[in-house]
Amino acid sequence: MICIRSILFILPHSLTYPVAHRTAGWGEFIARLTNLRFYLRMLDSELTQGEYVMTSLLNALAWAALLFVPVLFAASTRDAYNGSPLRVALIPSVAAFVLMFFVFLVYPRIRARKRAESEDKELVFALKDLLVQIGSGVSLFEAMKNVANAQYGTVSQEFRTAVQDINAGESQEKALERMAVRSESEFIKKTVWELVVVLRSGASLQGALRDLVENLRSYQRNQIRSYTQEMNLWVLLYVVVAIAIPSLGATLIVILSSFSTVNVREPVFIALVFVCFMAEIILLEYIKVRRPLLY
Repeated sequence: MICIRSILFILPHSLTYPVAHRTAGWGEFIARLTNLRFYLRMLDSELTQGEYVMTSLLNALAWAALLFVPVLFAASTRDAYNGSPLRVALIPSVAAFVLMFFVFLVYPRIRARKRAESEDKELVFALKDLLVQIGSGVSLFEAMKNVANAQYGTVSQEFRTAVQDINAGESQEKALERMAVRSESEFIKKTVWELVVVLRSGASLQGALRDLVENLRSYQRNQIRSYTQEMNLWVLLYVVVAIAIPSLGATLIVILSSFSTVNVREPVFIALVFVCFMAEIILLEYIKVRRPLLY
């Protein structure tokens, strides 16, 4: 069974799948509000969109339970809070459930984008290979065969399928058109359509490939620049969550407790550290999936 894996999915797939499979009908209703079917198909997942929604629901509940238990323990200490301990623990747990469920619903889209970025990374080297071969006098079909037999990941698989279509009797233009429709990478689509236009117009194939390589490299440089600027915000947020909140937050709680009747005990600090630790994991996973796969 092919499924989407991440450290955020804390429950094992073997445990969640039987429940998700039986309750997939409930998940289909929520999935209609999203584009999950499209992204799951891009990721070659055998989970239906209903099964994925229910799997996400179970994992979000698990995250809420992980937060509920320590907060309830801290709130249940004698004289820790004037209000109901259950209510105190329930509010952040519900918030964690909503947040994690939303993260799980958008996660396939993020993974699909990372897969397209991976294809774009390999596409640069595949286009350079095509450019060198065509500049050496090799025909486009033979160059496509060589790229299909090379180690360019998904790009080689796409060219392999196109070569098989040509060997089955289709024209080069038709096989390339099918490749453009089949791929999810915008640059693969653009590259293939450019090749089709060049073949039909009789223009210089070598010049077109050179322009495509330069455009793709310029796009990747812009991605690196954009990610660098975005990282400034996430690094600042990580420093706040990992350093400022545990240290300054604990100090503030102690100071405020000295001016009120609230008796802050050790479990409160344990719960604070636990919440910050969970937030750090989520931030690190998000930063990881946002990193452009270029080299």
